[in-house]
Amino acid sequence: MPAWSPTAPPRGDHQSDSPPGQHAPTSIAHHVVTYDVEHSNTLIFLSADGKQRYIVDAAADTGDNRPPPALIRFMTPQGRHNLYHPSPGGSWTVPQAMQVLSWLAGRTIATGSS
Repeated sequence: MPAWSPTAPPRGDHQSDSPPGQHAPTSIAHHVVTYDVEHSNTLIFLSADGKQRYIVDAAADTGDNRPPPALIRFMTPQGRHNLYHPSPGGSWTVPQAMQVLSWLAGRTIATGSS
């Protein structure tokens, strides 16, 4: 079997240069593969039948509920700034999203927080 094949998983007989608990960048055919995480600041609410019912085109104000640090590391400096300093009046909050869900469901859905 070749050392690398586009259709076969990596063999388990390689040694890692990374310290335990840390992962080196993926390498395919001696080329480092990087990953670019893209997102949009769009919150889309769907009806039970999968149709778009309500769209919010704004960044989230997550308050103290931050994404995991591993995801934050993928963010650009501008993305981290937006996360830590949301735009007053220009960002949606979880309670606002829950209001839309309540409207779609036709009943009040408790947020569990303020």
